[in-house]
Amino acid sequence: MCCDTIIAKCMLSECDDCMSDVKIILGEGCNYDKKLKWKKIENKAISAENCTTLHKIASQLNSLLPGLKHTVLSKELKSAYFATCKESLINLPNKVVMQIDFAENYTLTEQDAIQSHYLSKHQVTIFTCYVWHLDKVYSFDVISDDLRHSKVSVRVFMQHSLLFELKKIAHHVDQLFVFSNNCAGQFKNRYTCSNVCFPKMDFYMYIEWNIFAARHGKGAVDGVEGSVKRTV
Repeated sequence: MCCDTIIAKCMLSECDDCMSDVKIILGEGCNYDKKLKWKKIENKAISAENCTTLHKIASQLNSLLPGLKHTVLSKELKSAYFATCKESLINLPNKVVMQIDFAENYTLTEQDAIQSHYLSKHQVTIFTCYVWHLDKVYSFDVISDDLRHSKVSVRVFMQHSLLFELKKIAHHVDQLFVFSNNCAGQFKNRYTCSNVCFPKMDFYMYIEWNIFAARHGKGAVDGVEGSVKRTV
């Protein structure tokens, strides 16, 4: 459907060489008036089946194609920039790349608990962090009984925990490149932008905050989450 997924002109439907109609791929031999049964899928599969023609299916795919291309372009560019930042760390002791995320809450269990305790188990928040510095990597976790997972939690965990530990292993760091997912309640909001506006005052270093494309924020932090829960 497009020449290259990392070229903006192709992914924004501005390239003359890219195909813009699904029917070109299907070919002229298809019977577009033949009725087909297909399942409609939104956030999850729906059991009800709809009967329609191949022409209507192709038209619907064509209407969804521009949005899909824009999402793929955003994902490709951000992933490429993430890889470039990590590759540029060699011989730069003042630069650090950090990926952060909230893990799923961990449910605490007690070995000798009574039966009624089963329905009243407590949970804790696990804020995971993975750091690239020079040719080394480090992992950090912040465990808290605050279950809000809010913008306030992000600031507190970053300023008073992660950066404090970061200074212990990288004394000369003055540039921090943060990567996170696009959750609006946690990272992608005006409060996070305000933190970036005053980095020297609040975090004592230059900060660049990058947001991954929607549903493409998986990374090393998810492995840290699994290791912590498995160890406990």
